[in-house]
Amino acid sequence: MRQVFLARKILSALAGVFLLAFLFPRRAYADYWLPGGCSTKVCVERSPANICVREVEVATIKGFECLFSNAISVVLALAGIVLFIMFLIGGLRYLTSGGDPKATEAAKGTLTHAIAGLVVLILAFIILKLIETITGVQLTIFRVTQ
Repeated sequence: MRQVFLARKILSALAGVFLLAFLFPRRAYADYWLPGGCSTKVCVERSPANICVREVEVATIKGFECLFSNAISVVLALAGIVLFIMFLIGGLRYLTSGGDPKATEAAKGTLTHAIAGLVVLILAFIILKLIETITGVQLTIFRVTQ
């Protein structure tokens, strides 16, 4: 009963944090202006002379580079948040197990799964870097070729 109450309390706190995040959203820009008035134009093509102008340029297929990069950033951030929450829940369950062997094993299982997830994320990055080193092909940087 106590664990159910604690779990509901944690979930309601997390729901409150996410609700506040949606009530006070931040502005998101596709690209930003540098202090000199130049745009980074990472998601759109620059003029042929590569001149910094304040004109709106048409988005091209190269925009997928930004889209893919942003999607990967969001997925990695969510994975980090999920790992943190799993470690937090596992630790709290371990602390509140009260010597009950069943509850202690469940908490250890949660912590084990969190550690396994962290290892999988790190190994995936290491394998990509290893393939980059062996083949010379950049796998961690998404580029659209013409």
